[in-house]
Amino acid sequence: MGTPGQRRALIVGAGIAGLAAALRLHRAGWRTLVVERAPERRSGGYMINLVDGGFDAAEHLGLVPALKERDLGLFTSIIVSADGTAKFAVPEEIVAAAVGPRALTVFRGDLETVLYQAVRDTAEFRFGTTVTAIDQDAGGVTAVLSDGRTERADLLVGADGLHSATRALVFGPEADHLVDMGHMVGALPLDRPPLGLDEGTGTTFIGVGRTAALISLGPGRSSAFFAYRTDDTAAQLELGAAQALSDAFGDLGGG
Repeated sequence: MGTPGQRRALIVGAGIAGLAAALRLHRAGWRTLVVERAPERRSGGYMINLVDGGFDAAEHLGLVPALKERDLGLFTSIIVSADGTAKFAVPEEIVAAAVGPRALTVFRGDLETVLYQAVRDTAEFRFGTTVTAIDQDAGGVTAVLSDGRTERADLLVGADGLHSATRALVFGPEADHLVDMGHMVGALPLDRPPLGLDEGTGTTFIGVGRTAALISLGPGRSSAFFAYRTDDTAAQLELGAAQALSDAFGDLGGG
């Protein structure tokens, strides 16, 4: 094992978890190499609420000042029926009182950008690269990368997402460990605010086995969220996102 200042970590995945790990390890005196399968850093993504432990983590990482510049703020939440009729509203002021001052709402891509800016000068990055083989021994780990290079490290961190190649290499095929919860989730930012929805408001429909939300925070700041229960997630994935969501929610608002 390396001594402090010489220890090296190989981090697989340049998303939120991988970047946060690289930042904390650097501050603890480690050298870090981050490999990412995507050819370049990705942007976009749905909103993330940083409250309680999430805000504490951002504060501990020193990210709060930069994240506040990208904070989407709070909004009035309106609960609606399937035809779009409003049932009741929770004003922004009530939401603010409930979450308190230690809360931020940011897009996933903005959180990744702030993390990347905090660590880009201290970590080595290789995009378009992933791990193809792992060999662990008493002294550390040897990893073979998809670019043909072999890397030796004291620590390997698998932060490569839901379908982790690192996890499969260490623990075996994903199918051997997957527990299907029978739910589908779709979340996406919107280029334009939803029609008919005032800026600074969000509507949420909650039905049996499904929920949908539209949030209007202005151009480039609005988003949509869908979740529903299914007995066959594989069949839903085969349909494709557009068709699956249309089948599950096409009747809302009068169809």
